[in-house]
Amino acid sequence: MSRILTCEQVSDGHPDKICDQVADAIVTDCLVHDKESRVAIECLLKDSRLIIAGELTSKHQPDYRKLVDDVLERIGKGKTEYGRMEIINPLDVALMVREQSPDIALGVDKGGAGDQGIMFGYATNETPELLPVPFAVATKFLRLLKNHPSKMFRADAKAQVSFDYSSGRITAFLCSVQHSPDVEVSDFRHIIEGMMVLAACEYGLNGDFVKLVNPTGRFVVGGSFADCGVTGRKLACDTVR
Repeated sequence: MSRILTCEQVSDGHPDKICDQVADAIVTDCLVHDKESRVAIECLLKDSRLIIAGELTSKHQPDYRKLVDDVLERIGKGKTEYGRMEIINPLDVALMVREQSPDIALGVDKGGAGDQGIMFGYATNETPELLPVPFAVATKFLRLLKNHPSKMFRADAKAQVSFDYSSGRITAFLCSVQHSPDVEVSDFRHIIEGMMVLAACEYGLNGDFVKLVNPTGRFVVGGSFADCGVTGRKLACDTVR
């Protein structure tokens, strides 16, 4: 009996991951300057508006605008003139950040945690990265895509890899890649399929799987103009289910 599991990974230009990266940048900046910082930041991104909200108790005051610009520049890799990050021109940043509630601080000050939650995850010897095979292959594909020199590919993308643990083979590989309006899927299908196979070969896996490239058709409108981005929504991309 087959035991097929599918893992998904999204590119750093996906709206949810943009929000994750901005929140992470704020946390990192605060901890670099004040290791005792308490940072609980959420981001919501839609069209050209980014809302940064939450609680921050720190001796450091982050430069939110610069941190956001640094994240977007890294995602766009300086190729904004090719439309890779439409939201850059311009992006309205709204701040709704205040200090941690004194009621919550009472528990934290005594050595407790400021929130409750259930998290799970594990390391596996399936890959050198200690990550599940399908997740590692999907991640490798997106790295190849980001580094491809073609101007037709834009920042928003996702990849899903279905792996049969009974046979040790990839059964299906799906990707949706944002592209420029002057091309059709047929113009770059062979490039994407080649990167799929290359990503699989990096882990010694088969390349004769079902290949699905932009199965819904054109993917010109992407990023926050196609979907609302929220922090934490793609945490499942880091697990195998």
